Amino acid sequence: MKLTCNGSGIRDISRVLEISAKTVIQRIKKLAGLTVIPSTYIKGKTYEADELKTYVAKKENEHWVCCTLEKESGKIMSMSVGKRNKETLRKALTSIVLSEPKKIHSDKLKQYKCLIHEEIHNVKKYTINKIERKFLNFRTHLKRLCRRTIWFSKKAFMLEAVVKIYLWNSF
Repeated sequence: MKLTCNGSGIRDISRVLEISAKTVIQRIKKLAGLTVIPSTYIKGKTYEADELKTYVAKKENEHWVCCTLEKESGKIMSMSVGKRNKETLRKALTSIVLSEPKKIHSDKLKQYKCLIHEEIHNVKKYTINKIERKFLNFRTHLKRLCRRTIWFSKKAFMLEAVVKIYLWNSF
């Protein structure tokens, strides 16, 4: 789905490909279901964790895309989509924490303190630059993540599907 990753919305894609919007949605769901998330974690690596705010359906319905990135390679290792709470962060951080990391860098969000051991948790300034850069690229490439736009996802599963496709499918 190159069009999805190049900022085209559902209606844009259906107009360009001359298929119905419902078919586009079904194909995005199918492609997201076939997407394989990397599951190889090496002990002693350094990771960055951060969250990106977006909306589903309307501005009052905030959702957060939480991601972890391996600092050396710059690859996104895990992600979750949901409300800004401990459960959403836990989904993204569990596999990273279990891989016995050297350090995990994050911002000062209080939920990180109860999910990451104090010895490996780092909240110093300028330590999450790579993941912040990735988020800037997300916003540039995916209309539905832009702060001031009408292109919000109407359903949370579509937001998750498009982000998953963007992160782990090479075209």
